[in-house]
Amino acid sequence: MELRNSSKSYFRAELFRLEPMITHPDFDFSFEPSACKTCGGKCCVGESAYVWVTAEEIDQIASFLNLSHEEFCRYAVSREGDLFTLNEVVREDDSFACIYFDEQKLRCSIYPVRPNQCRTFPFWDEYSILKDGPFLSCPGISSERLILNNN
Repeated sequence: MELRNSSKSYFRAELFRLEPMITHPDFDFSFEPSACKTCGGKCCVGESAYVWVTAEEIDQIASFLNLSHEEFCRYAVSREGDLFTLNEVVREDDSFACIYFDEQKLRCSIYPVRPNQCRTFPFWDEYSILKDGPFLSCPGISSERLILNNN
């Protein structure tokens, strides 16, 4: 296998990687989950957006927070048609953040029970072709699969 456009820094990064890269057959990039520990939650803040949740996820998050389903929904969930979304908060810089983004720790406060939408990032249909979007802000997304697959 020939590595194109590789550098010593790529190999250095491989030596210190804590978790394996996640790949998906339909995507031309890979994702390094350990980058989440240092990025400051860039996928949790920015423009206003929906974080869709299912009834099962609502129950899991409520249980994790020691709240009843009703208590949790009253302050944390909004309905959009037939769907449910987590609420967001306006930040000091007028951008938005998920209601569960911890501004002091710069990470998700419900990470162990985060919704599937968050668990599957960045492998969303709209990102199936390598392009701008999360690639500019997420340090865990790598186009190394393109390098490795282009012999």
